Amino acid sequence: MRKIILIPAIFLILFIFLYPVYQEIKNYKKRNIEATKESLKKASKIIGEIVISEHKGQSPNRLDEIMTGNFKDIWRNGIEYKLLDKQKNTFSLRSAGPDGKLYTSDDLLEIGTINMSSLRVPSS
Repeated sequence: MRKIILIPAIFLILFIFLYPVYQEIKNYKKRNIEATKESLKKASKIIGEIVISEHKGQSPNRLDEIMTGNFKDIWRNGIEYKLLDKQKNTFSLRSAGPDGKLYTSDDLLEIGTINMSSLRVPSS
């Protein structure tokens, strides 16, 4: 009879101690995802500003054409830049997400558009 009561009691004690740890890990992952999404948005805006101010609105084929250094996400994986449409000035920034593998379901994607109306045309 003691064994029947003891086993559920052990599971209950384990659950009480481990559930908060599980919740913290889950919240940590969620915070990392949100931080990476925000970083991708900021990077997209910065890329647009650089292209407009220093490159006459010409979207680069590769990110290293306009800047040096490597963009990394919170998991220390590189951020992929891809020119989607040169005429529409759209590009994507992709983080591999928590699993560290590109083109899987946990990837984080930001589509950027360079606002050509912000391009200042020198007056003659």
